[in-house]
Amino acid sequence: MRQRFFKLYLIVIVVFAYSGLNAQEMVTAAGGNVSSGDGSVSNSIGLLVFASASDGNGSVTEGVQQPYEISQLVDINDIPADKLKLTVSPNPVVQSLLLKVESTTFLKDAYTYNIYSSVGELISQGKLTESETVISMMHIKSGVYFLRIDSEDNKSLTYKIIKN
Repeated sequence: MRQRFFKLYLIVIVVFAYSGLNAQEMVTAAGGNVSSGDGSVSNSIGLLVFASASDGNGSVTEGVQQPYEISQLVDINDIPADKLKLTVSPNPVVQSLLLKVESTTFLKDAYTYNIYSSVGELISQGKLTESETVISMMHIKSGVYFLRIDSEDNKSLTYKIIKN
């Protein structure tokens, strides 16, 4: 009788102990969860083991923090969005940077661009003369740069550019 009681007691303990375990549970430094009607995403920082998956549209590395860059820097003297809508691509850049103006009030030669290094050294400059301007980045070393667009009325936009 005592052995049956001990076996039953052991089975109950094992069942309760394993029911509380979860394979996705871990101790991490930080993290979060985001969910919507379309799905959910969990992130964590401080994992030792991770896996990667990729296809033609992109890649995801589970367990590693994914970077998100905000490329336009905010300034009190920004050019108003209704006056100049500018797209800077690709970022990060390898060979050439495309500045595409999508504004109906764009005036030729009214805007200039300057590219500065992270220490403030002027690397390149020119004028936005067309709705699409291509800037060659071949001669520039890999690093972080700042693209500043200036208007005639001393307003500006600044973008963070990463050169690979």
